[in-house]
Amino acid sequence: MRRRSPPAPSRPNRGGRGMSDRVRRIAARRIRRSVSGGAVTTAVDGSVVGVWTLGEWASRTTHSTVLPAMLGMITEGGSVRTVWLSKGHLWSCGFPVGVTEVSSATGSTRMRSLSRDPTWREFERTRAGRFAGEAPVRASRYVPQWVRISVTQRDGGRCVYCGESDPRRLELDHRLAYSKGGASDDPDNICLGCVKCNRSKSDSDWGWG
Repeated sequence: MRRRSPPAPSRPNRGGRGMSDRVRRIAARRIRRSVSGGAVTTAVDGSVVGVWTLGEWASRTTHSTVLPAMLGMITEGGSVRTVWLSKGHLWSCGFPVGVTEVSSATGSTRMRSLSRDPTWREFERTRAGRFAGEAPVRASRYVPQWVRISVTQRDGGRCVYCGESDPRRLELDHRLAYSKGGASDDPDNICLGCVKCNRSKSDSDWGWG
């Protein structure tokens, strides 16, 4: 009797072709963002799905690396679908769908690079902390929100010393210690470090990548 070969293993869902119709990425050509008066308006196929301050938009975008967020709803092919933000990308999702399913479906997708995003450049140019109601504090140990967001994006959500990526173990570290005059409002002097590395470093000046 002829033996049947085992079925080929299924390929992991990477957010592209073959993705379930329930969660699919929205093509960049369908998305329009405009910035006016410190506010970001995001639209899909001409329908507005959200309006936020620059600071709120940047915070939502960077935090979507860890946790997806629902933004609004659109109509596709006569059906109403929800719009989610995950890994910096927008996703069209069918009903019902929750954070767990969106996170699972988009988990292997790489975070969208923001370095060439005109909205992100506008955020950095204006140091959008003030649009979120927070003025940078230069003479303080406190790290302003706009610096936190910029550093998180730059360092890819990992400790620059050992590569730790668990957000529960990450914190901000001064490259040149605050006690030695290191600035808190300069992204070049702030980096992501895990608790262990930060405690080991203390006030010393380690090199970092």
